[in-house]
Amino acid sequence: MPNACRVLRLCGVLLLVIAASLSRPAALLAQTRSATGTVAGAVLDPDGKAVVGAPVLARNETSGETRTATTDGAGHFSIANLTSPNP
Repeated sequence: MPNACRVLRLCGVLLLVIAASLSRPAALLAQTRSATGTVAGAVLDPDGKAVVGAPVLARNETSGETRTATTDGAGHFSIANLTSPNP
């Protein structure tokens, strides 16, 4: 009976180690995703009409990094994977 208890205890410890190692990558991935974002919108003239081909600039004031986009035929733009100023 002592051997059976030892095997059960060892299996329990092994399961905890596996569970802990599997949870780490998910936590790191979640942290990475939370440090980026997307800005999307539309550029309109004073009459509310779409401005086609307008340049749009996003700048991270902390790092100085800049990203650009150009509005589409409906005046829409999207700039993805912007880094957070406070990761």
